[in-house]
Amino acid sequence: MKAKTKEKEECRILRKRGLSVRKIAEQIGVSKGSVSTWVRDINLSNDQIEKLKMKSVAGRKNSEAFRDKRRQSQEKGRKRIQKEDKEYSFGCALFWGEGNKCKNQIRLTNSDPKMLAFFVNFLHKYFKISDDSITFNFQYYLNNGLTFEDIVSYWSNQLGLPKKCLRKCTLKSQYYSNSKIKHPYGIGSICVGNTDVVHQLYGSIKEMVNDNSDKWLF
Repeated sequence: MKAKTKEKEECRILRKRGLSVRKIAEQIGVSKGSVSTWVRDINLSNDQIEKLKMKSVAGRKNSEAFRDKRRQSQEKGRKRIQKEDKEYSFGCALFWGEGNKCKNQIRLTNSDPKMLAFFVNFLHKYFKISDDSITFNFQYYLNNGLTFEDIVSYWSNQLGLPKKCLRKCTLKSQYYSNSKIKHPYGIGSICVGNTDVVHQLYGSIKEMVNDNSDKWLF
């Protein structure tokens, strides 16, 4: 209760300074609904209201500009799929089926290291993505006879990526050695933060299946 009271007070202070409900929610780490309830009796000055309107307009313009860039990248991807080879098409299809669909990030997660290694090489070959731009991590267990260092070395060697690309990993609580599905080295994940490349992939996928919608743009 005390924590909520403190958060409410902080929200009210920020609102009196003229911050938007969304910005306050982000800064304090609470929902917009809570902020709205806590500050609804605070009246902003005309100057504060005008500044918020100007920021809102600027934000919409920025969003439209970024969306246009994503659209351009998708158009580039549509043209690429028409001239690239089967390996490129396979890489796009793999990402379509197994990848996380984000605006600005390429992420592929799987227990099969060969699948992830193929995709790493795909990014190298067709998008000139360097090792320095690729990160990897994994979900793992420590009650299966392997050390954390063993698992790091395994994924680093399998993916062909230096250990410096490793990011925070997740320790799972129990490894079931009697399970029919065995993943002693856990489940690996590779990630690249590149808006242009991810939307080229989206554009290629959409061209492959004749999808002319605004999917993945927003």
